Amino acid sequence: MASWIGGWMRKAFFTLAGVTLLIVVIVTGWDRFGRVYTPAWSRIDPPAQAPEIELAETNGGSFRLSELQGKLVLVFFGYTHCPDICPGTLKNMQFVFEQLGDQTGEVRFVFVTVDPARDTPERMRSYLALFHPEFIGLTGSAEALERAYADYTVNVVKGPAAGIAGYDVAHASRIFVIDREGRLVGTFPYGLSRESILADLQHLLSQQDT
Repeated sequence: MASWIGGWMRKAFFTLAGVTLLIVVIVTGWDRFGRVYTPAWSRIDPPAQAPEIELAETNGGSFRLSELQGKLVLVFFGYTHCPDICPGTLKNMQFVFEQLGDQTGEVRFVFVTVDPARDTPERMRSYLALFHPEFIGLTGSAEALERAYADYTVNVVKGPAAGIAGYDVAHASRIFVIDREGRLVGTFPYGLSRESILADLQHLLSQQDT
């Protein structure tokens, strides 16, 4: 009798353990594959074809946004004398690129000047190199730059001269996100944490890998 009870208890224990393990596997699988990811960025839905950007790279070459199709492209409009928004954004991008590791080659960060009078190619190259050697600096004629500003609804306003730093330039603070198909899919607003930006980019890259 005692042996029968002992056998029954062992069988019940292993059955319970098996059921528990199955529940753990199901819950873990749902957490990993079934959860809907909620991005922190401002999503553009439906995505729109990103306007072409044709400017000059600070290394002397020419740049066409469409030639980067197949890469995830981040476009930011700023200037090297910017006291706050631009260096803060570049520091965040520096962190993101360092954390992306092997995926860095799948992403391009493009910095379009809103202050071509002071942002010479040499100055832009040295400035961007302080943050990451792969960052792309763009400048060009007033006409070409104005076209890019208009296409991306970037309002650029030059302020009055003030102090030894000269004048400030009011400009858009968001980062435009263009997917591998050349579509404008969203923006990262200024102030979004670098960890959130990194998570969103990693998710977008994983989605585009499938």
